[in-house]
Amino acid sequence: MELDGYFELSGVLPEEAQSELEAFFEEANKKLLKKGAPKGKESEGAQVTKWSLKGDKIELQIISGRYVRAHTALLRLSNVLSNILGSKYHTGIRKSVATKYRIETQLEKTPLEPVTLPFTKELEIKDKTATITMVEMDESELKRNYPDRLLRRLEEKITAQYVHGKAEYTRTVERSNKGLEKYKLREDPTEAAVKLGWVKEFPGAGIWQILPPYAALIRAIENIIIDDIAKPLGFQEVMLPRLIPLEVEMKKGHFGIANEIIWACPPISRDPKEFEEILDYVEITGTPPVELLQKKLRPPMFGLA
Repeated sequence: MELDGYFELSGVLPEEAQSELEAFFEEANKKLLKKGAPKGKESEGAQVTKWSLKGDKIELQIISGRYVRAHTALLRLSNVLSNILGSKYHTGIRKSVATKYRIETQLEKTPLEPVTLPFTKELEIKDKTATITMVEMDESELKRNYPDRLLRRLEEKITAQYVHGKAEYTRTVERSNKGLEKYKLREDPTEAAVKLGWVKEFPGAGIWQILPPYAALIRAIENIIIDDIAKPLGFQEVMLPRLIPLEVEMKKGHFGIANEIIWACPPISRDPKEFEEILDYVEITGTPPVELLQKKLRPPMFGLA
């Protein structure tokens, strides 16, 4: 791993700080940046290979092995150095930034097709070796471990290429008695439901109308759950909006199937004047103002249940 970055200071350090910084980085290379590396493998820790003091910035270059990540080393240095500079020179570190971060990692599998990742400038994969150059990252992104999450996401995306269809989201919890095999559905359930007249595709990809036979079955199951389980246990019914906040969607794992979700975008304002232009357009053209409406919506905030 190779990282270029800098610390932005709250002021300019005096000349005599130069020698103190030199001693600090020299000592950090021996101890601070080796913490976490097993005995005998200290070379797999991190090391500051270059640094310079320029105005209110300390620019530095860090290389690291497998036991101490370069971005972890940057944050460690920031924590310790801010205390030293604060107590002696009354100068703090305003922010820590990784301007360039290059990671080379070994993959478990070779990708079957090109892979893309966010927060990257370049992603090069040769056989089972991936080289990632990340975009500039600030302290909050480094503390939230974006680099390691990117590596994990890369492996997940490559693994997913070897899995097809619904199996990607399937986890077997328990298997039923083998005697029930004769009842197993051996064709696509959607196609079977269409043939039986249970469902009908609604205008819009992935949306279906539930027709009377299937609706009756669903209601029967629902009534059993409510009357025989929920009510005897003391549960009382409430009615909630069918909008699920993004944070809840994330916890439910729905971003893994984001292409199957209907996302809701609230209006930018409740003020009718904000939408006067849309009403004018409809009255004059008699057509839905798709592009105008798009400008009057916030980014997605909910998923539709």
